[in-house]
Amino acid sequence: MDHSSLRLSGVQQIFSDFIVAELLLALEENGILATIANESPFSVRTVAREARVNDDILRAACDFLAEQGLCEKVNADRYRLLGMHNDIKSSANFLLAYKTMYESLAGLMNDSKRYGIDIKRNGIYYRRGLDAMVAHAFPSLLTRLNELGAKRITGIGANALGFLRVASEEIRLDACMGVVSDEERAELEDKQSDRLRSSDGVRIVRGELGHPEQFSAEAAAEALVSIAVFHDFRPEDRLRSVLGEYKKFFPSSRLFLLEFDVSGRDGARERGASPARYLTSVSRLTHALKREIGPRSVNEWTAAIKKSGWRLTRTQQFESGLVIYECW
Repeated sequence: MDHSSLRLSGVQQIFSDFIVAELLLALEENGILATIANESPFSVRTVAREARVNDDILRAACDFLAEQGLCEKVNADRYRLLGMHNDIKSSANFLLAYKTMYESLAGLMNDSKRYGIDIKRNGIYYRRGLDAMVAHAFPSLLTRLNELGAKRITGIGANALGFLRVASEEIRLDACMGVVSDEERAELEDKQSDRLRSSDGVRIVRGELGHPEQFSAEAAAEALVSIAVFHDFRPEDRLRSVLGEYKKFFPSSRLFLLEFDVSGRDGARERGASPARYLTSVSRLTHALKREIGPRSVNEWTAAIKKSGWRLTRTQQFESGLVIYECW
């Protein structure tokens, strides 16, 4: 975050960034972030009343965010949120998803705590953040599906549910299905079970994502869409094996893999300051804390896809670091 106009010391800037992050988390948890993004400018008094929060605290928070360049103060009651809402929403929700983990850094470092046992992410916030992070790619993907004339689409994993709901509204489909694993269901159902109901034009199919034979008949489709799922299949021979199984059980389908290009440290630094470089640094830290092998680069994805039996027909790369791999 650029605070050059404030001329803060290094310690002051760190403290300022910490407060900004906590304020954004509080706005998202109280359901305020979307409201102030959609109303420009917004009334602090009105938002506070509707969200049932203290208007003096909300006004002070907006004043602080204005000093950081995230809000513009219009008058004593009205402010305007600056910047892209999806960027703010994705960052806030990812922080909320992994907040417990980042608050346990000391324990994770000294092995007194382990991710997945003592600490787990919040699946609701994780997918809200992911939806916001990848939404910029949806128009391109929808255009491509229209070009192919796809009438049956299957999303692989709960991460694709947000896209499927958009697709069911934007294009004419005969069938729109989402395959959700038992692990994903457990992660989501206890807090927001309506995400997993067959509604809004999307039919939910149960199945383990690494075993397409469990759902290939029920979820047959002309196009399969996966968002940030296949990078969890490690090491590379496991990824190739799972991709090969999808080719075996969906031989006539197109496969669209949406994954982030996470280069090595040196490769990321060569890019200079960019959203992709920021993503790389956050991703590598998060996976280290989770004791997981880090995500793959474009070259690694390309090699794995070609060795799996799929033919890589095209790739589309975005400034954010997101890549769409179209396989046939």
